[in-house]
Amino acid sequence: MNAAPSMTRQIMAAALLALPLAARAAPPITATALDYTPITDAALAAHWGLEQADVARYRNYMTREGRFFYTHLDPIMVLGIIETDPQRQARYAERYLMAERQRIEAQTAFAQAVGAAQRRLFGPEKYVNFSRLPQAAASLPSHPSAPGSAPPHPAIRSLPRIDPAGLQAGDTVDLLVDAACQDACYDRLRALLQRPTITIALYGRDFADPTALVTWLEAGQASWTDAERQAAAARVQPRRFDPLVFAHAEQVAPPLALVRRNGALIGRLF
Repeated sequence: MNAAPSMTRQIMAAALLALPLAARAAPPITATALDYTPITDAALAAHWGLEQADVARYRNYMTREGRFFYTHLDPIMVLGIIETDPQRQARYAERYLMAERQRIEAQTAFAQAVGAAQRRLFGPEKYVNFSRLPQAAASLPSHPSAPGSAPPHPAIRSLPRIDPAGLQAGDTVDLLVDAACQDACYDRLRALLQRPTITIALYGRDFADPTALVTWLEAGQASWTDAERQAAAARVQPRRFDPLVFAHAEQVAPPLALVRRNGALIGRLF
């Protein structure tokens, strides 16, 4: 009698018994709908100070259209938005304003209670100076530093000057230009393109519209070589003017070039 088939069946049975229960009979995965306890019309009207007609109109609108746009808004605001009668809309606006003032008063009272608890439990502590965080090094300060602390970076005029030869691979140059700056700005941009390892973020100040900066850039390339135009297309990134990037630069005439290394502002070229 051949015992091999019997032995094989015993091994397979043992292997099946060794499998986790979930692997032997995994239940199907189903989606569970989230259902919230519905609020009655009477309770909704009482809480928000509404008439039954208001509640009916609110529910009807939210069922048809509002559920796609206004599920995060309270009933008074929704009713005010969809109201077409000026007098009724004014009443909704007054009711919303009064409710909002009550919420602000409650939030302010709680904030004061938190402050009192902080002083009671921990006593006076130093303020957190967020300007010392690493992220603060990525832009010039747009607000005063915390009392008793040094500003995270100097003003633009006192930034250390960096020789173009000191630029490193991966550096980003934030170049500020305006519509009135022609030869000087084009020459600076052209010189920066001679360094193939840097990226140039081109910021336009006082341009009429976003496309005007691109038009300005293209106009300055009339006398450039094909290689220079290709380099500009690949490495120059036109951007909207950012007052945070160029904070306190209102009196600085373009071209202005700030150098960033690993996201941190390290100096200016010119």
